Amino acid sequence: MSSRFPLKTMKAVVRVAAVVPAAILLASCSSASAPDTDVSTSADELIAGAHGARHLVTFQLTDYPRQMQFLQSRGFDIAGVDLPASQADVILTDYEVEELTHQGMSVARHKLAAQAEFAPDPAYKTSAEIDTIIHQYASAHPAIASVKSIGKSREGRDIWGIKISKDVAQHSPAKPVILFNGMHHAREVMSPEVALDTIEQLLTKYGTDANITRWVDSNEIWVVPMLNVDGNNKVWNTDSYWRKNTRGCPSSGSCPSGTGVDINRNYPYAWGSCNGSSGSASSETYRGPSAGSEPETNVLMNHVAATRPVIDISYHSYSELIIYPYGCDGVQAPTRDILRNLATAMAAKLPSDSGSGNYRYGTSWETLYAVDGGDIDWMYNKYSVAPYVIEVNRSAQGFQPSYATWRDRTVTKLRGAWQVALARLDGSGLRGVVPAGVTGATVTVTRSGTTTQSRAVNPDGSFHVLVLPGTYHVSVAAPGKTTWEKDVTVADARVNLDVQF
Repeated sequence: MSSRFPLKTMKAVVRVAAVVPAAILLASCSSASAPDTDVSTSADELIAGAHGARHLVTFQLTDYPRQMQFLQSRGFDIAGVDLPASQADVILTDYEVEELTHQGMSVARHKLAAQAEFAPDPAYKTSAEIDTIIHQYASAHPAIASVKSIGKSREGRDIWGIKISKDVAQHSPAKPVILFNGMHHAREVMSPEVALDTIEQLLTKYGTDANITRWVDSNEIWVVPMLNVDGNNKVWNTDSYWRKNTRGCPSSGSCPSGTGVDINRNYPYAWGSCNGSSGSASSETYRGPSAGSEPETNVLMNHVAATRPVIDISYHSYSELIIYPYGCDGVQAPTRDILRNLATAMAAKLPSDSGSGNYRYGTSWETLYAVDGGDIDWMYNKYSVAPYVIEVNRSAQGFQPSYATWRDRTVTKLRGAWQVALARLDGSGLRGVVPAGVTGATVTVTRSGTTTQSRAVNPDGSFHVLVLPGTYHVSVAAPGKTTWEKDVTVADARVNLDVQF
């Protein structure tokens, strides 16, 4: 593995937990360069798990795209980035530290005196606590909230979703659907908190906040706070930095090397196609034995197929980024201008935790590294959803910041973003419902004679096409029907179309 660390321009700043006698000082490959150090007292920046002690190393990148690609392609566990500072956080095991030493890196460290396990701040939520919380919400607001198990995890746990809408027991094709989901990755404990706060705000402010009341009345809002319920159980009981699901893990105890699948590399679209995941079961980005092999992946896929959201937001941590399709290097979505438009609006509502600047946005290959088999790419390609990953918090906060210090600050800030997404459903777009009994319909939108979007009408007869302001030609075709056509000028508000064959 002599090629594992050839980049001589990469210098490292190491954050070290002060709760155990361990330190790493990782310098650049050049012996003439002295290492920068940054000593931290956060216990969640160094843990000891089943694979030995792990250390969170912050690399200062001098050629961000190339060096990020190198780190990702070599299978390192990249925790997150600080894009403005051009830094990347990488979790290294004891073995990898030794490997770096053999590669001629200047490394000084003290071994852990004993292995120690750290659980997250106990105020964060377990899957069982989320189960209780969302059922309590639904019981307190039965007219506008309904809880449903949208499927089972690999270990048989329920994955819960809550629907929020006026006349919640009924489905109306006239109402757009939006989906919020949290915790694809088990160690990212802040992501369910943002989802739970979304639920709380919508339910408790309904009837008093005019915007929230309108959104609940006119849309179907789904929130799935925690997708990776099995992995979360491992986080609380054996390994606070566990990322994947629990394929191959024992029913109790730690997951050994070679177990677990990164469910956000397991979706069928572009699965394993562009070095954006790993085929090695020991990797943190292991894509699984086949596309869509994991129960958790299929649970979300089936839910999206059944509900057909117009917009999806998937919460992750950390890096202060808003990411939209596509994930493979150099690939842009055909409607990237529309995706970027909403990303820009959400980012404007998300100031950095540092107090300087705002969240950045772009595709994963532009902001992080190539990703294949991700949920947002699959949703976009399969059902024309406008999907986003929002990476909350920054490197200084990490995966599991102090709950008392950061939870409320984080979820309060994120309200601006999800409210912008809800408002976008009323914004420039085209929505219609074909007459009952019509099947196999397709809607096509053109501008200046060029097709901008074409998609199948949803099974309930509805379609919702996000566009930017302008004049469009809309046609709806169905087998055995004369094509319905209309020229439409769209300003800042959605145009509802009366489709009649």
